[in-house]
Amino acid sequence: MDRALLADFLRARREVLQPEDVGLPRGSRRRTGGL
Repeated sequence: MDRALLADFLRARREVLQPEDVGLPRGSRRRTGGL
């Protein structure tokens, strides 16, 4: 898998995740979409 494909995949997964989905509290500021 090349790096661009991996980066796209990880970015897409982070966008659909919410902090609560993985047991983290929701904060007021998120530096990236997703976690």
